[in-house]
Amino acid sequence: MYESLTPGLDLTANQSLLVRGGTSSVGLAASALAKDLGATVLSTTRNPDRAGALKEQGGGPRADR
Repeated sequence: MYESLTPGLDLTANQSLLVRGGTSSVGLAASALAKDLGATVLSTTRNPDRAGALKEQGGGPRADR
């Protein structure tokens, strides 16, 4: 995961990352790593029951469908 976000995307502080499926284990890990790098994280989920989990993880603004 770290290799995908840093050398692969060259993700740095003050950039934004959109994580689709933000409540999955991979999505949560990507969000945590991106936040550790200083990026702004925006997350989505297709399950409204899990939207609270995004807020708890600090997933930033979200749009419900």
